[in-house]
This record gives sequence, C-alpha cells and structure tokens, in this order.
Amino acid sequence: MHDIGKAVQRSSTELINEKYYGSHPEQGYKFLLAKKELLKNHLEEDEISLLLKLIQAHHENEKYFSNEENLANKIIDNRIKCLATIVSRADNFSSSERDKSSQEIFNWNKQKVKPLYSIFQRIELEKENQKMTDFFNFEKLNFNNVFQRNYNSVNDLKILIEDFNKNLEELLKNKEIKNIDYGLNYLIYNYFWCIPANTKEDYPDISLYDHLKTTSAISTCIYDYHKEKNELENYEKISDDSIPRFRLVSGDFSGIQKYIFDISKQKSSGKRIRARSFFVQMLLEDVKNIILKEFDLPIFNVVFQSGGKFFILLPNTKNVESRINEIQKRINNESINNFNGEIALNLGLSDEFSGRGNDILSFKNFEEVLENSLENLSIKKESPLLDYLTNEKNGFTINQNFEGKSLCNLCRKFPNEKSSISSCLLCNQDIKIGEKLTESVSLFICFSNEGKFKLFESRFDIETEINKNYDLIIALNPNIENIKLNILENNFIISYLGNYISQRDFEELSMNSCNDKSGNGMKMLGILKADIDNLGKIFSIGLNRDNSTNYNTISRQSTMSRMLDLFFSGYINNIIEENYPDCYILYSGGDDLVIMGPWDQIISSSQKINNEFKRYINNQDITLSAGIFFCSHNYPIFRSIQRAEELLEEAKNNNKDSICLFDHCLKWEEFNKIYPEHFSMLDNWMEKNDVSNQFIRGLLNYGKMITNSKENKNLMMWQPYLAYSIGRNLEKKEEIKVWTEKILGMNKELEENEVALFNIIRNNLSLIAQYALYRNRK
Repeated sequence: MHDIGKAVQRSSTELINEKYYGSHPEQGYKFLLAKKELLKNHLEEDEISLLLKLIQAHHENEKYFSNEENLANKIIDNRIKCLATIVSRADNFSSSERDKSSQEIFNWNKQKVKPLYSIFQRIELEKENQKMTDFFNFEKLNFNNVFQRNYNSVNDLKILIEDFNKNLEELLKNKEIKNIDYGLNYLIYNYFWCIPANTKEDYPDISLYDHLKTTSAISTCIYDYHKEKNELENYEKISDDSIPRFRLVSGDFSGIQKYIFDISKQKSSGKRIRARSFFVQMLLEDVKNIILKEFDLPIFNVVFQSGGKFFILLPNTKNVESRINEIQKRINNESINNFNGEIALNLGLSDEFSGRGNDILSFKNFEEVLENSLENLSIKKESPLLDYLTNEKNGFTINQNFEGKSLCNLCRKFPNEKSSISSCLLCNQDIKIGEKLTESVSLFICFSNEGKFKLFESRFDIETEINKNYDLIIALNPNIENIKLNILENNFIISYLGNYISQRDFEELSMNSCNDKSGNGMKMLGILKADIDNLGKIFSIGLNRDNSTNYNTISRQSTMSRMLDLFFSGYINNIIEENYPDCYILYSGGDDLVIMGPWDQIISSSQKINNEFKRYINNQDITLSAGIFFCSHNYPIFRSIQRAEELLEEAKNNNKDSICLFDHCLKWEEFNKIYPEHFSMLDNWMEKNDVSNQFIRGLLNYGKMITNSKENKNLMMWQPYLAYSIGRNLEKKEEIKVWTEKILGMNKELEENEVALFNIIRNNLSLIAQYALYRNRK
C-alpha cells in the first residue's frame, strides 16, 4: 500500500500545484489514517502505527519532504528507520525502470491525467523508435477495457478511486477474513491495473498494480534475509544494496504436450483433453503454493506466471538451494507414484543477486537474472525425475500392479481402477473433471483436505458457487463485476484459463462443417495451433536499448507476462464463445493455443484471433504464426496436433507472421486481402454451377505449378494452360472470366493496387481452389 497516495492525490480536486510534488507519501498516510478503525479488524494497534509510518516515510530523498522525520533514513527510532529503509530500497529496485532521461518538467494539470501506455509498444526488435501512441482508460478491469481506447479524464479517475475506496472499506469491515493480502491483491489489480506508477515519464507503461506488487515481493525478501541473520536493526547492512539478498525460482513442465494430447481412443477424448489441460494448470498452482508455504511468502512474490510457467522471488536465506531441491524431490516422488511419471515439473533456481551490485546479477540487469534462472531450469528439463530415477531404492522401474485387473481401455497404459471399471484412475479422473468443466466457463477451484481431486500434495473440488470456507479458492474466468463478496472470507486469487467447450462431440463438430451448404461440403475437423513469434527475444532483448535507459526490469517483465496471459487465457474465451460456439479450446495460455472445430470455422477463427491479437498488441514487431491441419473426426488426436505443430513450424519458416493451411504458407497481411472475399467468390461460383468441378481442379493444379515454377521453369506452362481453360469454359461467364484473366495478367488496365492484389491471388491460387473444392464436395 506504500504508493496508494499516487492514485488518491490524482483523483483529488482539492490539491493545488505546490502541494502536489512529492506529496504522495503524505496523501497515502492520510488516506489510510482515515480508515484506522476499520484496520483494527485485521491489525493490532502497533501494527497500524507502523504501517502508517512506513507509508509516510518510504523515501530517502529530501525533495519529498520538508520534515526530515518523514525521510526513511532520518527516522530517530532505529528499528523503524531500518524497516522504512527496506521499503524505500524495495521501491527503488522495483521502479528502476523509470526513464530518468525523459523526466518531464512538473506540470500538475498534465500529470494529473497522465495515462498508462501499452507495455507492448515499448518492445523493439526490428523497428526502432516505436511510437508510444496507445493508452488505457481509467476503468475497472474487464475484457472490453484491456484494449487501448485513448480517452481519459479527471472525472473517470475520480470515479474509479471512489469505487476503489468504497470496496476497500467493505473489505476492511469484514472481520471474518483470514488473510487480508488476498482481498487487497484483488482490489488493487482490479482498480490500479490502468493507473501509471510514475507520471513524470513521457510515456509511463508500468501500472501502479505491478509496481506495488513487485515492491511488496522485494520488501519481503530483504526483511526475511536480514531477519534470519538477526540484522533487522543493523542500518549499515539494511542499506547495503550490493548484498546478494535475492534468488529467483522458475517452474515449468516436461512432457506437457504429450501428457495433454496423447489420447489413444476417441471416446470422451474432448473432455479428457480439456481436463488434462486444466489439471496441468492446477498442478502448477499446487507447486507454487508449496514454495510459498515453505518460505512463508505472500502471493505477491509470484512475480509472474503464465502458460505453464511461474517465477517466484525468494530471499537468499540459508539452505535455500537444499530446500528447493527437497521440494523437487517431493514433486518427483508424487509424479511417479500418482501420475506414473507421465508429467514432471522442474524447478530452476537462479544464482544469488543483489539490488544494485555492479559485478554480480542484480535488479539493474534483471533480464540476466531471468536468463540465469531459465538456463538452470533448462538443465533440469533435460533430465526430468533424475533424482528419483538415480536413487538406488527406486531404480529405473515404475511398477504397475495388474493382479486381478486388465489394461485401461482408454489410455491402454495402466491397470483399470477396479475390476468393475474398465478404465484407470487417471482416465476416470479426467472424465470427471471434464464433465465439471462443461458446467460453466466461470468456476471456483476450491482447495481443501477433503477435495475429490488429488494434485501433487493438495486436493481440490470444482464448484459453480461458494457455499463454505476453503483453504484457497481460485476464481477461474470470473465476471469480476458480479463476483460475490463471500469470496473475500477465503484466501483467493483470480485466474484465467482458455476453457470454452462446445457441447458437441468431435463427430458432431465435423458434421457441422459447411453447415450453410445443405449437406454438401467436406465433413472434417480443423486443428489450429498458434503462438507468438520470437517470444524469447521479446522478453530477453525487446526492452533493451543502446543508450543509458534501462527498460528491461522486473516490473515490465511482470506487466508484459500478465497482459499476454490475459489475452491467451482470458479474452480467447470471449472470441470463441461469441463468434465460434462450435469450436473447442483444447489449450490456451501464456503465448500459445490449440483450438479444434469444424474446419471452415477454424479458418475463420484463426483470422479473427490474429486480428484481435494485433489490435491488442498494436506493435508490428510482435506477431503471431499459425498452422491448421484438417482431418476426420476419428483421426488420432495426438497425431493431428503434431501435424498442426509441423504446419506451425512451416509458417514460422515463412519469415513468421504467417499462416499455413492446406500445406501452403502465406503472410497474414496477404491472407487478409484475399480471405474471405476471394475465397468466397470462387466457392459461390462453384455452388451455383457457374464453374465446373473440373475447372476448379484445373485452377488447383495451375496454382501448384505457379508455386513451384521458381524452381522449375517448365512449370511456367501454367499460363497457356489457364488461358486455354478460360477460353474453353468461361466464354459466357463474364464475371468469372474477368477475374481469371486478371490472375493470368491479361488485363493491362488495372490500377497499381489491383495489380498487387491479383499477384497475391495468383501466388495463392491453389489455396483458394482447394477451399472451394472442400466447401462443395458432394
């Protein structure tokens, strides 16, 4: 809560210029002082006094105060002085992203309405000097507001803060709350996601939420480090920024794709895949909570999490490595004993790092800290379950007891659960979870010792409403504006998961292809696999600059990860549910997705997703590539996703920012110029029998000749072949004749833009023809 004054003062109509500059600590202090009686529901009197003092005195720079007693380093009481210095230094490490070269001259009216700009426009890979043009409105978080709309007013901010204040008071009034951290995290995220942390920059792109969250995590680590060493009142140690007080642990899965999609039988395969994708996320939550509990850390120390991966900031306390290794061993044992080694979660611990050290890793070069943690994680991923398999007591054998049991008829790997049940424990669990997930997109994942479903070390239930208290609740894809206040009495977090599910099975989905064709058209499934291009470069060097400004910091990394996950885990549900209800999100999170549905709808959905992604990011250096594979409904699901992955790789080999379908790759920009308009034109002519099946097959062959003519000049014969076909088949079909003559290049009166368009059509003629043949198959 240390910088809450930044939001409060900007929404005030009473402050004048000379009272603004440097006044946010005092404003935050007064804001919470007015809530002192409510704070007594959760804190002791001395804790409240300390909280207020740390908010009031969380800076060491004299420009903020005329009263030295409100400077952290000038406080007389040594204990409070040390604690205030911890907050001050954590605030500095978190805000090291601020661009000191572009600090604006103080202007109250301008800074009062300074908006939060999109973090994605800060990324530079190929195009330098990316313009910062898009900013967010001052509005509560929802999927309409995450798109930059470039309008703000003092009144909007005032309404937002007044609503926050009202809900904060409701939170503090509730005496039944176990841990106030969870409710605060929910409120601050919901309201402060769109408020900039620093309004003195030209284009602030770090939200106040991310700054508050990372400052809290850093403060906790500094405190725990010195507490263990009995140095909490040693000002010299507390203020030494070169001490390596931090570690960063990362967690990621091995075998996740194989585990989710390796389904040997199609029976209930949709539910099982969806269940496994969801279950992997819950396993991640389980391990995350194991680590937080082991080190007694608040939820803020999970600095970012998305797409099956998390990063937790740890204090560099004694035995931190052995404690992480022990957690790894526990997870490995559970993976073998409960999941037959089908999936493994690996932990990578960074080397120690400091706040501002020059010779070692530090927050000043946080991208190197990330890289170091990921390198150590990569080593673990190369040999998952190693400590279990190299333990002499365990050996390399995973024993399965088949006595009195038969092989599971679904996965064909493990013994059935009971003689009366034909499937194994894991497949049965998949089916039960899959059935629960179809009840609603918005669900509550409730953790308790009595939960039906077992993770590594926790158990959980899936509910549509909260009817009692639990150890932890994950509100999955909630409607935030309608979330009920009784959740505040629990430890809870808000999470998003791409989990929209069609109510049809795979065969029904395939039969719904070409549903506008009165029974005609190929009845097939489409499998879309897509992900962000150059994601590693975006995170590692996208924020780097050659000048002295440092943009690659913990706050920006946290913001970028959170905003990407919001699209792929949350907004993706809206796109599919509202536009393609027959499609099925098999997996979506972090930066990639797998979606299945009627083949023609999958093509359309790929374009919609890419267009929405571009609108969300609005940076030409951040692009998406996609591969689409078509198959029958009984084609092995794992193999179909492998083929979609292969086509995705072909799209990336096409210099990325591309789509690959029908084994043909083209840039999204080209695809958007010809789909759906020119695809539909040929499709409609064929449906009305204006052109024959034979003519379209000819176009398909000519298109393939065009594609391959660069390597084989003999294939340039497509031109006379097409000219002959036009003369023979289209003499009385003027509209079609004109279109095909433009492809041939016979029309010399075209405008320059039309020439460019028909060059694209010519180069992708086989794709357009294949689409028309599939749509009109009888």
